[in-house]
Amino acid sequence: MFKPVPLKNSFSDYEPFVAREIMELHYSSHYIGYLNNLNKALEKYPEFFNQSVNEILSSINTVPEDIRSVVRNMGGGVSNHELLWEILSTKETNVVNGRLKSDVEKAFSSWDEFVSQFQKTVTSSFGAGWVWLVFDKGKNLKIVFIQNQDSPYMNGETPIFGLDIWEHAYYLQHQNGKLAYFKEVWKILDWQVIEDRYSSLIK
Repeated sequence: MFKPVPLKNSFSDYEPFVAREIMELHYSSHYIGYLNNLNKALEKYPEFFNQSVNEILSSINTVPEDIRSVVRNMGGGVSNHELLWEILSTKETNVVNGRLKSDVEKAFSSWDEFVSQFQKTVTSSFGAGWVWLVFDKGKNLKIVFIQNQDSPYMNGETPIFGLDIWEHAYYLQHQNGKLAYFKEVWKILDWQVIEDRYSSLIK
């Protein structure tokens, strides 16, 4: 059985950037719900508990057809949110002058251009999903919008970090203001954690 990854901080510690009510609902209802439903689906095929959730998603077509859709949706929800919990800080942070920043500037011409493109992808996306910075299959850095709870791992891509743009992530605080949500959450991305993750992925 997969166990929940605990938040590094209390729900209220993310204020004022993310409201306590949103963090509590997001973690205790949505994330825990995805996890419970994933565990329930995999009870029929317990051998999958020998893999990580990300490994299962990377080979989603090997999951038996009768539970594949549930594992895709619930497993994606688990994986996506666990990465989000990892990269959120509780205070404003600045990008680290490391390999990620250097490679992003090469791929997008400048850091500001990267932020602008990420923001545009968030605000122009239609429907529920996530916006990601990923490695594609050719190890190129790309910004992608992926609908629903589908994971980049399902496409052979490796997520570096992402933002949840389902309405449950922001509506109680920002209503339909995705731009305001983006600006607040971007302030508390933990760039040292993201840099460390990136460095481990490119080894």
